[in-house]
Amino acid sequence: MKRFAAMMLAALLAASSTTVAFAAKNYDYIEFGGWVTLDYDAMDGGNVLVPGNTYTFPILDGSDYFNEESADVWRISASEYTPKGEDEKFSSVSVSQGSDGVYYLTVKVKQNRDTYYSEQDAFILLKVEEKGIDREDAEINSSDATQYESDTRNFFDNLDDSGDYGASRALSLSNLQRYSETYPTDFDGGFISGQSGSVSGTLKSEDRVYYTTISVEEFEIASTDYDVIDDDEYDVDNSMPLVMAGGDVSKSNLSFGNTAEYLAKFSSSKEKPYNLSYSTVTNSDVAGANPNADLVCISFPGTPMFAANSYLVIKDKDMKYLYEVDGDELIELETTTQDGYLAYRTDRLTSYIASDRPLKNAVSSSDKETSSSSSSSSTSSSTTSGGSTSSKPNPDTGR
Repeated sequence: MKRFAAMMLAALLAASSTTVAFAAKNYDYIEFGGWVTLDYDAMDGGNVLVPGNTYTFPILDGSDYFNEESADVWRISASEYTPKGEDEKFSSVSVSQGSDGVYYLTVKVKQNRDTYYSEQDAFILLKVEEKGIDREDAEINSSDATQYESDTRNFFDNLDDSGDYGASRALSLSNLQRYSETYPTDFDGGFISGQSGSVSGTLKSEDRVYYTTISVEEFEIASTDYDVIDDDEYDVDNSMPLVMAGGDVSKSNLSFGNTAEYLAKFSSSKEKPYNLSYSTVTNSDVAGANPNADLVCISFPGTPMFAANSYLVIKDKDMKYLYEVDGDELIELETTTQDGYLAYRTDRLTSYIASDRPLKNAVSSSDKETSSSSSSSSTSSSTTSGGSTSSKPNPDTGR
């Protein structure tokens, strides 16, 4: 009994001496004007995008490609910024790391009907969360708190708070997108996420603030009006990729920047439009698997098909091999040369990679045809004999 009473007394004394500790609060400080950007030179159309197409841009950290070695970050992500009253321009936005270690932004442009007749602006936010901000690094002092709160009030002052975006509304990226009529390129400075314009004395020295830096990338969504080919020479422009043959033109030599040429042959009816949009972004998977190879990549998302076969010419005399990208397969093509340039005869433009040396994991076009023919023959034989058309073996039941 005495022992029990002593234990109770000790517990009461311990409880009475315990002090109540208030946990530090965590805040996100979001600042516009980040240092990352996109390598627009990787696309011949630059920042001009065509409705219905998918584009992949390497991300730059200053003048170098953005990777884990060059940028000390926790995470990089991307999203579309849509000002109030406007429609989204992208059906998908993502950031991924290629096999070469470089991070890439991939966007697919919506086929909005209102983009058919006029250009429109579109915005992507690249969001970088910095690495190395641990609990000690993130602690703030009174001077920091004053600066963050002042920045937040200044950010509010730059917004139009007379309408839906009132001074009492919490500042956040989602609220800016929903309520602000201001374009993100006009934003300057930073703010404490979740705070209002009347923020005052919110931050304490025990609180912690983490940084997210925003880079704004601006694009032009091209109109999809048709251009007319009325000459035997035509420079393809990614901002006006849909074309029709006009007049007496039966063929025209198409130039795709300095990368390739193709002598297009048109049908006599000339009623068919062609989507000549093209991309010269390097295939990161193939480049990563073949680090010593010099590559020239060109792909045609619209896969235009013409009236007759003609030659696609790669305008780089160092290129000796040409491959077609078919899903996950790399198919070596049978080529010839024209004036020292690699040339391939086809009536449909798809996705190609030229190289100065043989590439790994490629199959020849003849092997591809033999494999397809063999598969077709096997299926036909099996069907004729009354067997199953499935190539799967019967499962081992263990009997």
